[in-house]
Amino acid sequence: MRRMSPSPRNAIFLFAAAALCVSSFGCHGNDALGLEDWQRDLLGSLGGGLAGAVLSDTVIGGGSARDEPGPVGPEGPQGPPGPPIFSIFIDTFFGADLADDLSVVPVSNEEPMLGPGGTPLAYTAVIPSNFVSSNPITMRVLLYRSGPCTGDCFIFTVDARLFRLEADDAQCLGGEAADCSDATRWVRVASPCAQAEDGTEVEQFIVVDLPLTQDALGYEGISPGDVLAFELDTFADDGGIYNVFGVELSDAFVDPVASDEILFTNDDALEACSQ
Repeated sequence: MRRMSPSPRNAIFLFAAAALCVSSFGCHGNDALGLEDWQRDLLGSLGGGLAGAVLSDTVIGGGSARDEPGPVGPEGPQGPPGPPIFSIFIDTFFGADLADDLSVVPVSNEEPMLGPGGTPLAYTAVIPSNFVSSNPITMRVLLYRSGPCTGDCFIFTVDARLFRLEADDAQCLGGEAADCSDATRWVRVASPCAQAEDGTEVEQFIVVDLPLTQDALGYEGISPGDVLAFELDTFADDGGIYNVFGVELSDAFVDPVASDEILFTNDDALEACSQ
């Protein structure tokens, strides 16, 4: 098992990635939906139809009421729209140019991966204007594992920044320290390494759901139009390569599929791998 501490260049690296996103994306609003004034017309037609039915079905001269069904009534109005949802799929990742003196120049990463030999990965997303702040956002990370099983602990770190168009600087997500040193999250993937009966390693598709909420990653205050920048990095590996297929951000995941452990301190992460 190999452990690596979180990258000290997170804040600048992520801010650079966020700046790329601001220059490439825009936010668009949705027109509000309204209802027509249909109540009076419906009441009038319903009342007229009811009166006609009463007159037609009245017993006259000893006759009896008709058994045939009446005419089809008017179509009702369209109901109110359901809660808006969004889904953003990210398959563009950036890495740092290690040849640069400051090692903070973001460059496109064509084969994003975590694990041995992997470097920090950054990506950005713009929260759409139809986002309702009461809806929880989940970040779904899609991984494909291959390679040997030389340990039973795989942990990657998540660092996040928030950039608002009217703000001067990026803000920490999940931390209060000025340098964002308390904003790192460690994610231990549950039982990622599997072997067949003959001992050979089994390649696996793994889904990790990370809610961007106060009771999960510890994030709050996300609003429509915000630019979010994330960085993922390997903290402890199990010998396998985890290719990143993509990341999806959505408020439609009402039941996250993964039960991975989110840790809030470096010591907790070390202890989790020593078990």
